[in-house]
Amino acid sequence: MPQHPVTYHHNLYFRVLPFLAAICVLLAPWVACADPALSMQGREAAVARRLHDIAGDRARVRLFLQPMPKGGELHIHSWGTAFAETDIDWAQDRNYCVTRRGAPRFVPPPCGRHHALPVARMDDARRTALIAALSEDAVNGPVLPRHDHFFATFYVAGPVASRSLIDELTLLRTMQARQNSSYVEFMSSPASVDAMGERASSMHLDPARLDIMHDRLAPSLPTMLDTARQEIDAWMAGADQRQACTAPLRETAGPCGVTVRFLATVTRTGTPARVFGEMLAAFALAHADPRVVGVNILAPEDNVTAVRDYALHMAMFRYLSARYPDVRFSLHAGELTRAVAPPTALASHIAQAVEAGASRIGHGVDIAMEDQARATLTRMAQRPVAIEVNLTSNDVILGVHGRAHPLHLYLAAGVPVVLSTDDPGVLRTDLTEEYVSAVVDQHLDYHQIRQIVRNALEFSFLPGESLWRDHTPGMPVAACARTDAPQPSLTCAGLLHRSEKAALQWRLEHDIARFETQALAHPF
Repeated sequence: MPQHPVTYHHNLYFRVLPFLAAICVLLAPWVACADPALSMQGREAAVARRLHDIAGDRARVRLFLQPMPKGGELHIHSWGTAFAETDIDWAQDRNYCVTRRGAPRFVPPPCGRHHALPVARMDDARRTALIAALSEDAVNGPVLPRHDHFFATFYVAGPVASRSLIDELTLLRTMQARQNSSYVEFMSSPASVDAMGERASSMHLDPARLDIMHDRLAPSLPTMLDTARQEIDAWMAGADQRQACTAPLRETAGPCGVTVRFLATVTRTGTPARVFGEMLAAFALAHADPRVVGVNILAPEDNVTAVRDYALHMAMFRYLSARYPDVRFSLHAGELTRAVAPPTALASHIAQAVEAGASRIGHGVDIAMEDQARATLTRMAQRPVAIEVNLTSNDVILGVHGRAHPLHLYLAAGVPVVLSTDDPGVLRTDLTEEYVSAVVDQHLDYHQIRQIVRNALEFSFLPGESLWRDHTPGMPVAACARTDAPQPSLTCAGLLHRSEKAALQWRLEHDIARFETQALAHPF
C-alpha cells in the first residue's frame, strides 16, 4: 500500500537529516549550516528518534550520552568525590597509615602511635579490604547493611579527605569536564564553619529564642568570615595552579572552563546549639562570599538525633533565612525508606523542608509515603522547588530503583528534575551514568533528558537573571528571543554580560545544538 504523502515526507525528512548533519559537521570550520531541515525542533526530534532506537542497549546509550552537554552537577559531596584508589594515592603521598587489625581505616602519621603501618607498605589483601571499606558497591558479605556501610566510608576516608580539598577540587573540575558539565555546586565547608559550631556547642540554646543564640555568636562572625575566605582562596589558588588555570593562554574548554561554586554545609547530627552555630556560619558565609552560593544540611537523615531534631532544624532554617533573605538553600530530605526509619519520620520531612523555604530538595525518595504528598508535590511544582534525583545512590544505599523510584511521580506532577551523582567516588559512578540510568532503567526520552540538562542551570544558585521565562527552559525572555542565533542581539548581549546564569545558559544552548548536529552525523 502506498504511503500517505505526509507520512512519506516525514520519513524521508528523518532519513535525509543525518546526511545533512554529517555534511554540516564536515564543513563547520568554513561555513555556517543554515538549512531549514536543521531547525532546532527538527534536530531535537531526529536525535530523540536516534536515542529511542538504541534505548535498550546500555553500552550504546552510554556512548551516545557521554559527549552530551549536561549543564551542571548540583548535588555532589567533596568527601565522596574520589574513588578509593585515588584516596589511597593521596594517603600515600601524605605518608598516612592504615590500621593493621579489624576494619581498615586511615590514620595520620606517625604510624607507630596508632599501631598502624604506612599505606605504602600495605599488602594486596589489606589494600583490597581498604578499597571495600571506601567503596559502597564493594561490600563483602552482609556484615553491614549497604546503608550503614555507605555512611561508614566517610569515617574511613575522613582523615585523608579532610586534608585534600585542593586535590578534590582539582579532581572535581577534571571529572566535570570529562562529563561535559560546565557548572558544579560543591558541598564543602571551610573548617571555620565547623569551628563556629564547636564554639556554639558550649552554649545553651533555647529553641523558642534563636535570636539570643544568634546575638551571642554574631561578634565572632567577622573573624570566621575572614578565615573562611582565606581557606577558599587557598582551595581555588591551589587547584588553579595545578591545572594551569591562571596562565594567560589557559584552556577554557577543559577543567579550567568548569565554573565551581560551593554550598556551605551543616551536619545535622550534632547538639542543637552546635547545629545552629554551623548553620549561622554557613548562612553568613553564603551572604558574604559570592563563591558560596547556598547552604545544605548533611549526615544520615535517619540518625536518631537528626530525626528527633528535624523540626527544630527546619525552624533554624526559617529563622536564618529571614535574617539572610538573599541566601538560598537545598535540603537533604526524604532520603528514607521503611528499612531505615520509622513511619513517623516518613510522614513529613519533604513537606517540612519545602515549608522551611528550600529551593531544592535532595533525594526526596519517600515522597509517596508522606501524609500530604499530593499537596507537597503541587507546592513544589508551583513555586517551583526542584528535586535532585540521585539514581545510583538511591538504588545502592536504599534499594530503591526501577518503578519503585518516584522520579516519574515528580515528573508527572510537574516538579523540575535535575540528575546528580551524590558521591561518585564512593558509589563508583559518574554524571553520564546517571543519565544512562534515566534512559535505560527509568525509560526517559530525549526530550525529558534535554529538559533535565537545562534544569541543571535554571535551578542552580548562580546569580543573575535567567535566559528563560518563569523558570521554564525553552521559553526565552524577550531580550534573547532567538537562542539559536549564532550571535546574541544587542539587548541579549547586555543580559549575558550582567548575568552569570544567563551566560552559561546561552553557552549550553549552543553546546546542545553542536552535540545534536554531531550525534546525527554518526551512524550509531
